[in-house]
Amino acid sequence: MKFEKILIWIGLGIIFYLGVAYIHKQSSSFFSQNREEKTELQKGTDFSDVDFVRARFVRVVDGDTLVVNIGGVQERVRLVGVDAPETVTSHKEAECFGEESKGFLARELEEQDYVYLEFDDASGRRDRHGRLLAHVFNHDAQNLNLKIIEQGYAREYTYREQDYLHREDYRGAQQQAKRHQRGFWRDGVCFE
Repeated sequence: MKFEKILIWIGLGIIFYLGVAYIHKQSSSFFSQNREEKTELQKGTDFSDVDFVRARFVRVVDGDTLVVNIGGVQERVRLVGVDAPETVTSHKEAECFGEESKGFLARELEEQDYVYLEFDDASGRRDRHGRLLAHVFNHDAQNLNLKIIEQGYAREYTYREQDYLHREDYRGAQQQAKRHQRGFWRDGVCFE
């Protein structure tokens, strides 16, 4: 009887281990399929020859900008298709929900050592401020650009009517956030 219980526990342990390994392989394969990683970089690299890159997460600047380290080079990354309220800068006052937006993104990334940047030909690789432009994914393959919009901490933003990747998903997420009054879309929070 005791021996049978031990065998059952060993069997359950093996099944659990194999299940965890399978889930990890599935989430990791999202980022490895036809994706290239660039590691030897210089500041200002244009990334024109890659669609996806793995980057070490450093910190959140605000709700639509973060800092990453790619191959030893720190880069600011602007989330494509996202406009989050501004936080306090030397040039501007904080906008309604700016700190909450920054806090949401920081909480989403606090356990992340790495993020994955998906570049988009429609938006280009860099903006006029030299920031990388990307859709940001966590290690579970969740699109953080989409998540911050669907939770009402940012709105969808289309620059010069570019037909960027995931645009319709972001617009749909914004409509859902408005309909369900999430984040700054709640009555009386930021808008009359």
